[in-house]
Amino acid sequence: MKSVFSSIGFFALSGVYGKGKSDFKGVILSVLAGIIFGSYLLPLGIFSLDPQDYFFPMSLGIMASSVLIFILSRRRLERKIFSTGMLSGIVWNIANFSSLFAVSFLGLAVGFPLTQLALFASVLWGLFYFKEFREKSKIRRIIIAGVIIFLGAVILSFAKV
Repeated sequence: MKSVFSSIGFFALSGVYGKGKSDFKGVILSVLAGIIFGSYLLPLGIFSLDPQDYFFPMSLGIMASSVLIFILSRRRLERKIFSTGMLSGIVWNIANFSSLFAVSFLGLAVGFPLTQLALFASVLWGLFYFKEFREKSKIRRIIIAGVIIFLGAVILSFAKV
């Protein structure tokens, strides 16, 4: 069922971005990221772990792999980039810790989709603050998709009651 909704979302947004080789690479990388991101909660459910037992090893693994990727990319470390990256990592970890508690409290079927409303907030920032899209048809399409996501979250919130 998830793949059906993902396909609908992909085709709905296909007119928003341009066509080309970089788009195909982006789709492949997003599918790979979706597989990885979609499986990171499996140990939490399989082994019935508490969020605080799962959080530190996961965060440490993310930090270690980020450092390794940075070293392998052979880029120069600048103080501003480092501090900005650390700050965004801290904010992400706070949100991730909160989402793990939401999932353990509400259950995976309800809690995880509700935590994904952060994507809705990111879209709003990109749309209204950063002005990433200027064409009315694209903006309308994104707003409709956002309303559908928000309505889905409202419906999900009634599922646990």
